[in-house]
Amino acid sequence: MMSTAVFDQEARHELGENLKFICQSKGLSQKALAKALHLSTATISKVWHGQVIKPTHYQSMAEYLTQTFGEDVFDLVSDPDDEHTAEVVPLEPRQNPPAMECQVITIAARKGGATKTTTTVHLSAALARQGYRVLLIDLDGQKDATEWLIDPEQELALTADNVLRDGQDPALAIVPSLHENLDVLPASAQMDSIESAMAGQWGMERRLSGLIEPLKSSYDFILFDCPAAMDFRIVSALMSSNWVLIPTTASTLDLKGLISFIPRVLHFADPIRFNPKLQFLGIVVSRVKRNTLLARDAQQWLGEEFEDLLFDHVIHESTRYQELAGYQSLIFDHDPEWSKDYQGVAGEILDRINNSNVKQSQAHTTSHGGQ
Repeated sequence: MMSTAVFDQEARHELGENLKFICQSKGLSQKALAKALHLSTATISKVWHGQVIKPTHYQSMAEYLTQTFGEDVFDLVSDPDDEHTAEVVPLEPRQNPPAMECQVITIAARKGGATKTTTTVHLSAALARQGYRVLLIDLDGQKDATEWLIDPEQELALTADNVLRDGQDPALAIVPSLHENLDVLPASAQMDSIESAMAGQWGMERRLSGLIEPLKSSYDFILFDCPAAMDFRIVSALMSSNWVLIPTTASTLDLKGLISFIPRVLHFADPIRFNPKLQFLGIVVSRVKRNTLLARDAQQWLGEEFEDLLFDHVIHESTRYQELAGYQSLIFDHDPEWSKDYQGVAGEILDRINNSNVKQSQAHTTSHGGQ
């Protein structure tokens, strides 16, 4: 048996090339292999190119080839002494984060330019880097989060459009990202037409909630990246979520717009008509220029207006963020100092969720007479 391991990039690439060579020499196409292993052709391609970080799919493919074509195939893939075989780096025990029920978070913004996608991508990655299993669901037809996080050559058999529009199983559309512990349910450009397609279909905004329910056993966090419009997609996300987080910039117009936007979002927390589980996680201020009067005034105004809803950590403005998406990179990989912003927000998210769970547990105990 192939030992469970984590591969470094060079080893993954070499092992993937070996598997690809064996499959092609035996006349196995990506489509046939995908069918045999119950994987997408995109995942098969990713394994062949060494782009899957976890060893599970490499192991499954090696075992299938062994069973189908004989032990010599397995030896080629798994023998560390073979000059054609990639060296495997032993897996070091990972400190697992505290167990919790899957938390579903909608990232919602009143308009574009509020760093909604940048926030969703970096918070997903920040939680994943702490060992949590994270799924980002991209509901925005611009596909910015999708293109930021997955390989551009990734074949997408299904997308979030198929899930929302046709009720397809979302598990079949999920693809691994370029980062450990973080998966993506990708968007497609067709999603921008879904509003008109769903018009007049009563109750369709509740479909997504039921479809993602089975996914909760596989993830600690599910984050929705939504379009900057209160349409069918964001309503579906809010109906599926435990929490809503609102990023905003420190501009005067954006801050004033929060006063009307927040009630519109929390309208869907109505326990009778909509989603009784939905809670307001808070407001994150982004694109804050360091040591400016505007930033200090904005923080003061938000603190007075929204009090505890305002996150203590802010996201400072940096030209680096404009460059990162094009290189499919994250701030954590380039600037440890700037990455503290999103690490701090991720820490606050965990604290707020844990504090809420403690309060709910205490309230439940009190309501049952301390039993």
